[in-house]
Amino acid sequence: MRIATPMQSRSHKTMQRFIAAASRLAEEKRWEAISIAELVTAANSSVGAFYSRFGSKEALLEVLDDAHVNTLTNILTRCTAGEPKALETSVALLLRELVDYHLEHRGLLRTLVLTARSTSEDSYAENSARLNAHLEPVVAHLLACTDVPTGCRATHIATALTFCHSALREQILFPEAVPLKLTSKRKLHNSLRASFLGTLHALVSA
Repeated sequence: MRIATPMQSRSHKTMQRFIAAASRLAEEKRWEAISIAELVTAANSSVGAFYSRFGSKEALLEVLDDAHVNTLTNILTRCTAGEPKALETSVALLLRELVDYHLEHRGLLRTLVLTARSTSEDSYAENSARLNAHLEPVVAHLLACTDVPTGCRATHIATALTFCHSALREQILFPEAVPLKLTSKRKLHNSLRASFLGTLHALVSA
């Protein structure tokens, strides 16, 4: 279900208040436990305004997923702008931004991942495809870095990035399923950077 973007400035601001309120509440409790009344109160709005814009909590969650993908693509674009640097430097910057973002929005992102795994709504699959398409220029940028291993191909970098992103999500969003928990942000940064470089070199030399 797609939500039409409101044309009037006032309506747009109301929608943004609901999005911000939902994001805050998702950090405090499970999505299933958040009531529409809580959303309305947190957004300083009304039940009528909620239903006229979203119709349901599920529809609001789809809007939040759109916003999440937009934020991720902005991070990817920002971290790979300009001339290519050393590979380790570029990867460290990208991973640091992704770790910070996932830590700040842990509750919401956990909800979005679980929903995407269990829903039949097309919008989640479409957003995943949109994000994957945006990875292509990121891979191209990293491939152009100054110290890329000899023989490295775009598929090697894409695979290493996918591996690191999966590890990042598990460590931050689902720590209960991870045997070895990294207790500090610095350790997580360093571990992910080392995992990327190690995976990349293993793929290149295979």
